[in-house]
Amino acid sequence: MITKTHLEAYLRDKDGQRTCAPMASCKYMDAQFWRGLLVGRKFSGKENIKGVNLIHLIGRMCDAAEGMKSFFDAMHQMPRKIMLFGDACKSVTDPIAKASKHWKIAQLSYADIHPMYSKKNYPNLFRIVPSENEFNAPRIQLLKMFNWTLVGTLYQNNPRYSLAHNRLVADLEVSGVKVVAAQSFADDITYQLQQLKEKDVRIILGNFNETWARRIFCEAYREKLFGKKYQWLIVGTYSRQWWRKEDVNCSLREIEAALKGAILMDLLPLSTSQEITVSGRTAGEYKELYDVVSLGEYSRFHGYAYDGIWAIALALQNISSYFEEGSGIKTRRSDLLSTFRYRDDAWEKAFLSALEATSFIGVTGLVQFRDNGRKGSVLIKQFQAFNTVNAEVKVGEYDGVTATLSLLKGQNITWNGKSPPKDRTYTRFKHPSLANSWPCQVAGVLSVLELHWILIQNGMSIEFAKDDLITCS
Repeated sequence: MITKTHLEAYLRDKDGQRTCAPMASCKYMDAQFWRGLLVGRKFSGKENIKGVNLIHLIGRMCDAAEGMKSFFDAMHQMPRKIMLFGDACKSVTDPIAKASKHWKIAQLSYADIHPMYSKKNYPNLFRIVPSENEFNAPRIQLLKMFNWTLVGTLYQNNPRYSLAHNRLVADLEVSGVKVVAAQSFADDITYQLQQLKEKDVRIILGNFNETWARRIFCEAYREKLFGKKYQWLIVGTYSRQWWRKEDVNCSLREIEAALKGAILMDLLPLSTSQEITVSGRTAGEYKELYDVVSLGEYSRFHGYAYDGIWAIALALQNISSYFEEGSGIKTRRSDLLSTFRYRDDAWEKAFLSALEATSFIGVTGLVQFRDNGRKGSVLIKQFQAFNTVNAEVKVGEYDGVTATLSLLKGQNITWNGKSPPKDRTYTRFKHPSLANSWPCQVAGVLSVLELHWILIQNGMSIEFAKDDLITCS
């Protein structure tokens, strides 16, 4: 039999909300995946790996101490854990990813988008969810589309946002976009917004969390950094109705007025393609099942959790292909996993290679790993309405695999003016029109009359040239 995973330790994030409403996906997978997906479809059905946990889920409440305790407890208890699935928070993912290298065990995260993770520094950590850096490309394509070449940036002085900002600035330079002002903040935002205003920044790119987002748009309302002259392009992986929390010194209507027209980048929860996924269902059919078992709870990561389990399943299917001759590891499927052991170079290399080679159509789109990360799809939203919980509407998608932006998959972008705002102030010098001045018109008439009088005199002089009296006159 295949031992099912222990899911309870992975239910809640730092706000006490479920991150495995992925749990709903996990429940659905529990029925489909564990009761026959691997055994019936992917393996021969003869496996006997009772002493091995295929996956172990770790972490709770984004608490590093509790996460590490859960990890060490799991690693010292039977059955053996051949792979780690999680975590959702940097405070837990970071120390466990470092420890997993010591144990020579692979780890897959479905919800940590922090840009700090690289193959060089975290060789055993894979992510099925795109990094925060992946939100830069769609914003740059929007800049090109609307001919915005002068921008300002505003970012929270926190590694998650500052690292993504640094990559953004580098990408902007390559794209020929000039950053007029780059403002960071830690505990106040007034001075930074005033600087953007003084430097006449019209297009503002932002990286900050939702608590600061409310404060920023409250202050933007006071500084009048909104309306038809301005365009905000921010990363908005926020909770639902995030702008409605009453923790700022502005009314909801003022916040909404400052937000109107802002464009936000978010993770695309599920693919909008009608392709049949590796599970035999479309993403839409999967969503119907998810809605039934989620009981009203929601996480934007549920599709990534589901695809993460599939990535592990497919890696396990092909694990025997990645053992070299003479490694001392049995390569027969029937008893391969029963020989798994920790701190083994051959097992480590096999798992990392198998994950790196994994490629399939999942409910979140094409799943492929490059340098342990993934190019995913970005949801592009715009704040368009007042006094409604559905103010954020979809206006487009960005496909990270093909690097294409589509504004046809959603509603039309609306502008606060008649057209997209300009990225700078244009100065026009208008010379006064002499033709419309009445003194000039009078002078013109007199000039014509004088010319006529001169012509008459010259004509008379020629006509009466022999008359001395007229000539003398």
